[in-house]
Amino acid sequence: MKKFERYLALFGLGYILLSRFVSPDWWLDLAASFELQLAALLVAGAVLALLRLRFLMMFCHLLLVLFILYPVLISGRLVEQKALALRNIALPLHAASQPNADSLRIALQNVRRQNSLRVRLLQSLRQTEPDIIGLLEVDEDWMGAIRSTFPSWKVVAVPREDNFGLALLSRVPFLDHKIHRTNSEGLPSIEVAISTFDGPVRVELVHAMPPLGRVAWQLRNQQIEEALLRARKAEQLSILLGDFNLTPTSPSWSKLIAPSTLQRVGAPWGTWPAALSGFGLCLDHVLVSEGIAPTSTLILPALGSDHRGQFVSVKLPSEALHREPKAQLFK
Repeated sequence: MKKFERYLALFGLGYILLSRFVSPDWWLDLAASFELQLAALLVAGAVLALLRLRFLMMFCHLLLVLFILYPVLISGRLVEQKALALRNIALPLHAASQPNADSLRIALQNVRRQNSLRVRLLQSLRQTEPDIIGLLEVDEDWMGAIRSTFPSWKVVAVPREDNFGLALLSRVPFLDHKIHRTNSEGLPSIEVAISTFDGPVRVELVHAMPPLGRVAWQLRNQQIEEALLRARKAEQLSILLGDFNLTPTSPSWSKLIAPSTLQRVGAPWGTWPAALSGFGLCLDHVLVSEGIAPTSTLILPALGSDHRGQFVSVKLPSEALHREPKAQLFK
């Protein structure tokens, strides 16, 4: 047990030194995705040291936890998101998602392409009464289930036979839409403008490449960077959602998303793998323009997927009421 406590402390110290003083690369970026899990292990090590009256080792473990969590805690964003999620976690799903003329309700789900519970999963999403649904890993079989479950909804989709097919559904009218593709891989993202009670709102759905290797890491960052650039240049309020294959503890999050004009509003619990409930990695995100405020956030059941979905209800700023829709919003 002493060796476990010692090796765990050395591992935590080594990670902190590498993450703070080594230039970020794909392997370090990937390791940083597990910071919260490492912090939980160090807390467990501190408890074991306390039970064995090894107070110096306990202090070392807790100090390492502080070093790991400080960048997250100092921002205050994760604390605010967890407080909002805790406030809503005891509510029935319908109680946190009642239709409201001043709000926009968003559901995001990586469906898992091979999932056999297609209709059941889609019906579960429909019961949350969203205005917008973003679906990832959509192929032609999923498109048939989508059309039968949402016959009157507006749909823009790019079905694929790999894991990067997308579908964006809306029960409010589209004003315009455009398909973007990244690099030679041709990975798609869907950009739409929707008409709301508060004026036009721009929505983009993306499924980024898993960063398994330097080339995939660079492509993942390029996809997210291009989507953020479009949001920054847009005249309308923006919502960016999808599976970023990126966690808020990653150095790439600090480089790409933290300085952007968008803020994260989704529930802060882990979404992958679904079997770990909220203790996995937080890969699925909803980002919104400044001024758009979250009113409820929930993690949705997986129902055959390896990801749990996100549900977010947001309130649009009143000044959006004065934004007139254009005939064509995207060039």
